[in-house]
Amino acid sequence: MPKYSAEQMYESAMAHYNNGDKPTAILQMQEALALKPDYDQAWNNRGNFLLQVGNAFDAVLNYERAITIRDAPEYHNNRGAALAELNRWPEAEMAYREATKRRPKFEHALTNLGNVLKLMDRVPEARKVYEEAIEANKDYVDAHLNLSFAALEQGDFTVGWREYEWRWKSNQLPPRGLPLPEWRGTNLQDQQGLILYAEQGMGDALQFSRYASLIKEKFGGRVYVEVRPALARIMRTLKNIDGVVPFGDAVPADAQFCCPLMTCPLIFGTQVETIPATRQYLWADPHRVDSFTKEIAKLPKNFLIGVCWAGENRLGNPGASAIDRRRSTTLAALSPLAVIPGISWVSLQKGPPSEQIKAPPRGMTILDCMDDCDDWYDTAALIQHLDMVISVDTSVAHLAAALGKPTWILSRKDACWRWMGDRRDSPWYPTVTHYRMKSQNDWEGLIGEVSADLREVVKAHHTNVRAA
Repeated sequence: MPKYSAEQMYESAMAHYNNGDKPTAILQMQEALALKPDYDQAWNNRGNFLLQVGNAFDAVLNYERAITIRDAPEYHNNRGAALAELNRWPEAEMAYREATKRRPKFEHALTNLGNVLKLMDRVPEARKVYEEAIEANKDYVDAHLNLSFAALEQGDFTVGWREYEWRWKSNQLPPRGLPLPEWRGTNLQDQQGLILYAEQGMGDALQFSRYASLIKEKFGGRVYVEVRPALARIMRTLKNIDGVVPFGDAVPADAQFCCPLMTCPLIFGTQVETIPATRQYLWADPHRVDSFTKEIAKLPKNFLIGVCWAGENRLGNPGASAIDRRRSTTLAALSPLAVIPGISWVSLQKGPPSEQIKAPPRGMTILDCMDDCDDWYDTAALIQHLDMVISVDTSVAHLAAALGKPTWILSRKDACWRWMGDRRDSPWYPTVTHYRMKSQNDWEGLIGEVSADLREVVKAHHTNVRAA
């Protein structure tokens, strides 16, 4: 007789998983299956464990085994999630449809179906499915949040900003927790302080910080912006605000209200036509700009382009990490740009991907001063020397655009909602040109498109220089 039953091994595996010991959980779930090969819950949860550790291919096989034992809607839904992780989106769509066929008001599967439809650029269909999920469960947070992204991408800002407030009920975004009442657009007295706090990534903070000056102008009071320390110095260049508070510092004594930065568009009733899209609202410090002059002078006197090819990888968040992998490329992938004559390159890349500079593409002369950039204030000073920035969809692109630099953004096929689908321009940034993949992971095709356009820009630049 075995020492433990299959059910006991299953419970032990679940306990280990819930305590964060995923390797032991996987092994014990396998032991439960050895004792009871037709244990469908164990096959399903082993698939869940494998998916969580990044083994989506084997997770699919486990879900399929569970389905052969019991044709449960949850198992089809989970299979869809694993297929989506593998970028097998049409198969994922069918799996989610199988789940909803078995349970028509399965809000989780409906939302996942909407997500994969959106990945396949079928945003109107996705939006209808999110609405179905909300009809099934009006309090289902993920459906509301994903509906907001679909609406914002379509330019329906009335629905988009309203639904985006559901982010605070998502487990992915805990509330800031300041001991202050939430401000919702009332006029402020002269000595009443308002903390506008950054809530998500640094790119989001850079993009939506533009509202701080507008709030001061329209509602009065004393307006402060709270951001990560790396953003504090560059945020102090915002016009007409009363101060910047780095996270961890005490809030000003006169602070009486708080508001998340990304709620500001809702308060202003922002529509596509009314986005406050000034050419520049952040500024580089002239003295810090001068500090890079000697290094920049070492480059040939060419068209100067700053380049960033990878975003930060948020490894602690599986969903965000999957997006990070799709939005990032390699320096080597930019080789078609390296052979365009008349360009000198400046790295704007931080983190492990910067190691790729040691072996740049053939023909690329690239300067790396990023060790001298301690924060975004320093990076802004470096960008000020450039004629253009080419970046994947990460914070560098937002900084360059907020500084008013011509900025070309290279986006994955499932581009972020803020770039509004296939729009080449951006209603948020007058100097942005947005390049979006035609098919998933087609960096070669995207870089080819950029290369053709860049040749014309560089040619025109050198023609103008000679004429001058």
